[in-house]
Amino acid sequence: MKIKILTTIFLLILSVILASAAPPIPCDYYGSVTIDGKTAPAGTVIVAKVDLNKRGEFTVTTPGVFGDSGTFDDRLFVSATEEEMAAGNPEVTFWYGTYKAKQTSAYTQGGHISLNLEFTTSQPPDAGVDTPVGKKDSSFGLDDMETEVQEGGKQKVNINTFDASSEVTVDSEEDEIIISDSSSGWDTLRIRTQGEPTVEGGNVSGTVESVSAKSKPVKSEELGADVGQIKAQFSVEMGEIPAGSASIETTISKEPPANQKSAFILASENEGNKISEIAYTMTVNKANIENEENGGLIKSATIYMSVSHAWAVKQGVSNIFIYRRPDNGGVNDIQKLATTYVGTDPDNPANDLFRAESPNGLSTFILSSIKSDTPAPQPVNPGGSGGGGSGGSGGSAGDSYFKFNPDEKAPVTKPDTPDTDIPEPKATENSDSTNQDNSESTTGITLSLTQLASLIAVIIVANALVIYYIKTRKDEENKN
Repeated sequence: MKIKILTTIFLLILSVILASAAPPIPCDYYGSVTIDGKTAPAGTVIVAKVDLNKRGEFTVTTPGVFGDSGTFDDRLFVSATEEEMAAGNPEVTFWYGTYKAKQTSAYTQGGHISLNLEFTTSQPPDAGVDTPVGKKDSSFGLDDMETEVQEGGKQKVNINTFDASSEVTVDSEEDEIIISDSSSGWDTLRIRTQGEPTVEGGNVSGTVESVSAKSKPVKSEELGADVGQIKAQFSVEMGEIPAGSASIETTISKEPPANQKSAFILASENEGNKISEIAYTMTVNKANIENEENGGLIKSATIYMSVSHAWAVKQGVSNIFIYRRPDNGGVNDIQKLATTYVGTDPDNPANDLFRAESPNGLSTFILSSIKSDTPAPQPVNPGGSGGGGSGGSGGSAGDSYFKFNPDEKAPVTKPDTPDTDIPEPKATENSDSTNQDNSESTTGITLSLTQLASLIAVIIVANALVIYYIKTRKDEENKN
């Protein structure tokens, strides 16, 4: 009897653990598809995206139809990631090339959804605008957080931690209320208070001194092998908590609109440089919140943008900068931000991470490489002989003279960073690919940290039950 009870308990615990560790169940779609009101021909490729990242694809074989409801019929299968599911059911969008269907759908785990897709190509996409390949929304409408203006104009915040969907902690030494892993799209919200926050039961409150908010990263796998599977995020400094209706949308695209790209290039040329390549663009759109220079709350921002190690090596780390274009700004308003090479991206060893301080807040940013328009000094032949050896400095402030050694490496100077070398990425078995999924082991078995922790938990529970069973048997034998 005891063995049956122990077995039942073990199976219940195992099922709960495995259920919590399982990745999101795919959702599948089927239905009709038209392009400009006409039946989509065979060969039409429909792509499903979540947060503008490709999560499924279907090639039409029967004109006007993508799959059917039968058990063995083909359908468009969409697989969201655990991270994308963290904020609830994400939106699924459907694409034919660069054209987006009118219809969208909320991702439902295990769902079988009938949907009739309509694409319109008679109106072309915005001229010169790259289709975004990554998106993340961050909202200040957090559950169970209330604010009020006190006498004297200072803002007071109160958070009910009993019902909060995020983790809320208090740092009494720094006088901070810290909200972590918010379902509203924030990695952390740090609310600094005047004096130590008050904790009463499940409520945390205090008078707001300032606020720091760091977004969850927006990721993209759609920029090509040379750029890699990138991520970008930002943090902002504010004097108080914005209204609950305030939100920020971050999108990733390869290049900015054509007119903005021209402005970036002209701005770099005005400073004696030339943009040689744009890795990608991060556009930050704000709703019901503005930068301080436009009368809003955002005092400053810090920008984080990663790119593949291969791209960084090719361009030269000292040549990589983040540029900012203000909202509605012109060529003369574009800023080359002080950019720091941080090192290897902790989330992806195949990437290098760059950081820039943006003193005027959020807008549009590009991660780019530059080269100087000033010609480099040419080597001089000390003996005056040899074909074509002239003594000019090629545009330097004065004449230069040095011995040229073709085997000697030129020194590399890197602004705003103490190191001069980019560390090599951590070795993987397949070292030819810089955008390989680093969760894949050499044996082909893939385990997330959650699944690994769950497996360990199962082993611990099983061991405990075996020990308990052996002890029980011994006790029974001693009684007999």
